[in-house]
Amino acid sequence: MSVLLILLLLLLMAGCGNREPAVQVQTGEAFTIGIGDSAEIVDQGLEITLSK
Repeated sequence: MSVLLILLLLLLMAGCGNREPAVQVQTGEAFTIGIGDSAEIVDQGLEITLSK
């Protein structure tokens, strides 16, 4: 599951498509965006929108 999330992030960060990328993370799932920026959702699901 986390491999799929990483692949999705890489694809979205590559700028594929004209829509703003959005990533959904489940409770307790750690994730990294970019280099050195990471977070973990503790209580609720969170939608993160990346801008170009």
